[in-house]
Amino acid sequence: MKERILAFLVILVFLAAGLFISRRSVSFEEYAERIIKKCAKQGREVGCYDKEIPKLLASLSMEDVFKVTALIQEKDRSYTYCHVLGHKLAGLETKKDPSKWREVVGRCPVGVCSNGCVHGAFQERYRADVLQGEEFEKAKNELKDVCEAREGFNPTGLEQGSCYHALGHLLMYISGADIRKSVASCDEVGLKKDGRDFRGLCYDGAFMQIFQPLEPEDIALVFKVKQTKETVRDFCSQFTSDMKTSCWTESWPLFFEEIITPKGLINFCANINGKGYESCLEDVLYVLPIQFRFEEAAVRDFCLGLPGALRGRCFALFAVRLLEIDYRNVKRAVDFCQSNLAYDKEGVCFSQLAKNSDFIFSPDSEEFKELCSLVPAPWQEECLNGKNQEN
Repeated sequence: MKERILAFLVILVFLAAGLFISRRSVSFEEYAERIIKKCAKQGREVGCYDKEIPKLLASLSMEDVFKVTALIQEKDRSYTYCHVLGHKLAGLETKKDPSKWREVVGRCPVGVCSNGCVHGAFQERYRADVLQGEEFEKAKNELKDVCEAREGFNPTGLEQGSCYHALGHLLMYISGADIRKSVASCDEVGLKKDGRDFRGLCYDGAFMQIFQPLEPEDIALVFKVKQTKETVRDFCSQFTSDMKTSCWTESWPLFFEEIITPKGLINFCANINGKGYESCLEDVLYVLPIQFRFEEAAVRDFCLGLPGALRGRCFALFAVRLLEIDYRNVKRAVDFCQSNLAYDKEGVCFSQLAKNSDFIFSPDSEEFKELCSLVPAPWQEECLNGKNQEN
């Protein structure tokens, strides 16, 4: 009898071990293929990916799920932009233990999904908290250094800027969508003692929360400050200077049909005077590639429809945005600049890539080295020296 029981236990052990091995042996490639096939059957792949990929968190770490996402993007080029997915993954990870939200921020992979991971961790931590009085002041003080380098978190200039943008969103959550309180708080958390100024990025995040809510709870949050084409001009007029510029620029979704044409974009930004006009052009040109699904022919046609002086900047902002959404796009960004050199005779596109080299990438990274090796000779020295000249 003892021998039979022992034999039975041995069989159970082998079966359990076999089951464990079979589970562990599923490769990232297999996970990617399964999701691609499933979403191909359902159609509307982008929305399907954003729904299906987060389910992998049940069996994989957040970091590994991002690796599977990268494989899906390599196999399906239509899934270029995954910022919303980054939100979801970090949000679900933070939800497991909200007290570890800073750790989740530090674990977010760089150069993936337009830094949506960092945004998601912030917003999940404070999603349900509308704070008043001393609680609000305490949270605000906690946020002052959350985007600064520390052990486990050493952001590039681009990543740090994205982080301060996310703080604008976050301040809208903890203030209960009090936009005046939020932008005033941006002044406190965004202006650093050493002179660095991230206030504009924070303003953008706060106003963006009004005009581009993602989830049902986001829509509910900003319901009382929801704007229309007819009301937004007066709404933004209550602010001054950079706040007003940010408010109007972030309202572009209300004018979508206009701004996706070159003339419409010019007319939209002409509502702001002085340097605000230039800032509006830069900011909207930076978001337009998403609307064109990063299709290079569509972006080229749009840029060529702009006045001559703006064309190079238009090409440049698309190239920089390619790098912002995914660090693997170095060659694609350089090739895009090269293919449009006939229309950009001063090389504004290459110059922007070179000047921003050490803002986008860490100078000791492989991506930095690749970028500076691929840009043509006239811009290589500028690329290697970097200096963040456009910040």
